[in-house]
Amino acid sequence: MNTRSPGALFLIIVIIVLLNTVQRMAASGITDTALQNDAVEALFIAESGLERAAWRYSTGSTCAALAGETGNTGRGSFQVISTAAVGTLCRVRVSGSVMTTVAANTVSRILEGDFTPGSPPGGAWAVGKKDGGETLINWDGSSWSRSGPYGGIPNEKLFSVTCVASNDCWAVGEDKNGELIIHWDGSSWSRNGPYGGIPDKELFSITCVATDDCLAVGKKHGGSANIIRWNGSSWSAVSAPSLPDKDLNAIVMIPGGAGGVVQLVQWTEVVQ
Repeated sequence: MNTRSPGALFLIIVIIVLLNTVQRMAASGITDTALQNDAVEALFIAESGLERAAWRYSTGSTCAALAGETGNTGRGSFQVISTAAVGTLCRVRVSGSVMTTVAANTVSRILEGDFTPGSPPGGAWAVGKKDGGETLINWDGSSWSRSGPYGGIPNEKLFSVTCVASNDCWAVGEDKNGELIIHWDGSSWSRNGPYGGIPDKELFSITCVATDDCLAVGKKHGGSANIIRWNGSSWSAVSAPSLPDKDLNAIVMIPGGAGGVVQLVQWTEVVQ
């Protein structure tokens, strides 16, 4: 009958223990990697919650009303767990959770973001038919009042007005001695031009998307449509030979971005 020596038996035991340890380490590594992937996904889900809160804030919801918002995204879900007014900012805390792939529980990550709303409306302008001077009326948030008349601006009709800031507005109209374009700098209206390269015709509509990007249209001129553009320093005619020889009564420029009044100032992951 063969018997193993104590040394051989000890070696077998050591090998078994080592194999068991390596197996546990490998399993632990796989688990750790899976949990890390789940945590990253939970982070992205929390970010989706921040985007949802920003959209609601931009469409008129108050900061306090954002709390409690929930939603499902992918394998997980988010919840706005708290909101707070911090000065002029709205601080939003969002939790993103995902069911783990290795255990019957969830992995969660929390993001906190500060939103700032856009500037509130700075008033309004309206323009119209002359009345002892150009007609410019202003809304200051509580009442309407006439602004002007202003010396240097012809006593003629104004057909359209637009603003890109409280100190940057344009209005257009008619004038027998050249196109009528006037500008508001925050304290006074003044005439801009006339320009030699622009048709001496009525301008019916004006629109801007930036301080250096505006368009105006008006009465046809010389067999072509009347379109002019502002580049931040001067107005010039826009060539459009394929357009009908007709008056253009209105124009609007479409911003290239998504727009919105909310800006995410900063965000950070909350470590608990």
